[in-house]
Amino acid sequence: MKEFVHKLSSSGWEIGRDKNHPTTGFSGTNDSKYVLPVSIKQSDLPQQLHTNAAVLDCLLRPENSVDSTLSNGIGVLNAAVLLDMAVASNPPVRVILDVGAQVLELENEEVARKWLSIVPPSDAQAAIYVDERNEICVVSRTGLTEPLQISPFAKLIDRCLVYLDEAHTRGIDLKMPSNYRAIVTLGPDLTKDRLAQGNIAACMRLRKLGKGQSVVFCASMEIQMKILQCCGKTAGDVIEVSDILIYCISNTWQYTKKSLPLWVAQGVRHYKRRAACATLSGLPTDPSSILEAEAQTLEQRYGPGGDKSHEQAIINENVGDPLLSPFQGELNAIRDKCWEFGLDSFRGVNLQEEQERELQPENEREQQVERPNRLPPQPHLVHKDVRDFATTGAISRFSSAFRSAFASLLNTSAGDLFEFPAWPQDLLVTADFAQTVDRAEKLDHYLRPVHWILTKRPACKDTPCVIVSPYEANELLPVIRRNANVTLHIYAPRLSLMNCTLEDLKFCAIPALPAEWTAPSIGVQLNLFAGQLYLQNSEEYLEVCGFLGLCNQAPPENVKVASDGFITPAHRKFCYSKMAHLCNFTRTPIPYLRAVFAMRRKGQAFASSHLGRILNGELLRPEHFVVPGSVVQKIEKLEVWQ
Repeated sequence: MKEFVHKLSSSGWEIGRDKNHPTTGFSGTNDSKYVLPVSIKQSDLPQQLHTNAAVLDCLLRPENSVDSTLSNGIGVLNAAVLLDMAVASNPPVRVILDVGAQVLELENEEVARKWLSIVPPSDAQAAIYVDERNEICVVSRTGLTEPLQISPFAKLIDRCLVYLDEAHTRGIDLKMPSNYRAIVTLGPDLTKDRLAQGNIAACMRLRKLGKGQSVVFCASMEIQMKILQCCGKTAGDVIEVSDILIYCISNTWQYTKKSLPLWVAQGVRHYKRRAACATLSGLPTDPSSILEAEAQTLEQRYGPGGDKSHEQAIINENVGDPLLSPFQGELNAIRDKCWEFGLDSFRGVNLQEEQERELQPENEREQQVERPNRLPPQPHLVHKDVRDFATTGAISRFSSAFRSAFASLLNTSAGDLFEFPAWPQDLLVTADFAQTVDRAEKLDHYLRPVHWILTKRPACKDTPCVIVSPYEANELLPVIRRNANVTLHIYAPRLSLMNCTLEDLKFCAIPALPAEWTAPSIGVQLNLFAGQLYLQNSEEYLEVCGFLGLCNQAPPENVKVASDGFITPAHRKFCYSKMAHLCNFTRTPIPYLRAVFAMRRKGQAFASSHLGRILNGELLRPEHFVVPGSVVQKIEKLEVWQ
């Protein structure tokens, strides 16, 4: 537990203190008058005294009802159940007021869109909600989202559904038609004030409640049992609107009594600060006098009588702190309120403070990782031709031990999108690398990552690269060291901007490479096959775009570019001179690469990476290749180590 020795707090008592000019406020309900600062007096206007009874009378009308049925069979009230209830209701429901904060798994816009999608077009053309910026918005059936104030639906609310979450059932004023019916959710510890501010003013979001508009209450099984228990009913009894009002009034009493210790503590602290600042300058002579103790010893926290506090001592004793003598009248009023409510303990005052700070309801999610089915592994085997290549450096192109890297993905969901003649054949994989499980089915979830590569020594421009499995690398390592006709390279795709690139194939090569060695010209193919997400610089970006036939800058007017950036062969010479020689694709390779990267990433998002942007048809700018300083230092250390 993190604590500080002292704290400096403030409360509503500071706003309501005596000043030269009066402080006034307005509320549609008066249930909170018991916890107003003693300097604030509740003024109930005679012509408004009937308001509470009038609102309760509106809710008790026969057109309002309670829906105790839950469609999911487990007693939980969530977004899906709530929307099903709204669609099945008769008369139809056009407004959902989530006063009980039961919808936690969806955002407001998601609820509005989902509700609109299951309602016939003849019933509603749009849905109104409040976004994360607290702005009233509307989403239409075409998917267009805009502020309600500038939308045509501002004058067509009778064609809209309305969803308001718990935080916005107060302070929102929508003039709805007189025939609208609303669902109102009930939550734990719902007070009459929230039923009035979030229900009656939430329900009174329906300004014509009792004059044509109506509400239907719904609650989870847990809340239903609490209502029955509060009203002295059994599990088989029917819940009525009057039972809900009794439940909320009971919660109001409990909430007020629970709030009183904090109210007393705030009041005493306020007058202590007032006494410390009672100088001509209005500032405390000793700044530490307005600080409050926060940290506690183990004895104070857990020992007997540990709930005693300075505020409780002042309230319980007839003679308080001498410094507080100018405020004895106010302290006496606080004492009277404590006796009125039977308050004799201040235990949990600080806990109540923390609860008010963290009042926002949260949905706890338990993540479950869905793994692919367990299949029997393919037995490992080092093919004779693979061993011969590791021994002599000579490769048999027509051997069944080798196959084109991209053609090895034919038995995946990307296979149907593969344009075989267009992909180069100089990046190879072994059969042991390609076949991971002993089953003739899609291998999407069983692809082996690219880590070990064999190249011929000495290297030349057209040196073939063979990707091998970890088993083959381990078995062939003595052969490679003994004959030194091939080089074993360590490789890993760059999946983060913070990672160093290993595509130059110089890291920990076996045997060691000469200083003048350069990597074969298969870097782009290798990175695409391995699922690398980040490029080194703009030059590599141009090379990737040239290889794939993609536009890398704003094209001339006479060049036709597809929505994904693909340029047809007839127009390539007008856009990028080298593209006609680098690119062999006659149709866009983007769908195929999207499928390959999706398999490599195993469901993880990569849209914000370099390759993610390229595959989404975006153009990269020089600032996209800026490398953080920490990564530069890491790369320099790596180069020195090599």
